[in-house]
Amino acid sequence: MSAAPSLPLTIACFTKNKREAVVVALSECKGVRLIDLRVFAATDEGDKPMSKGLALDVRRLPNLREAPERAEAEAKALGLIPTGEAS
Repeated sequence: MSAAPSLPLTIACFTKNKREAVVVALSECKGVRLIDLRVFAATDEGDKPMSKGLALDVRRLPNLREAPERAEAEAKALGLIPTGEAS
């Protein structure tokens, strides 16, 4: 049996704009394991997490994965995203 992962664990990070990034991480709060999508802002002291974000029980990951996939398909169907554009 493998050891429990050390949390928080950053999974991904992508640019939101010139001053902010979105960080996707696995974390834990009050015994509940979470998927946390949080906006981080660049400050003089380094990147700081903002209150803007979403934290869900990791058991909701299938729902969280499905929703943007459906939104992307709908946006492409509406012509909001060119179908040949990389994700």
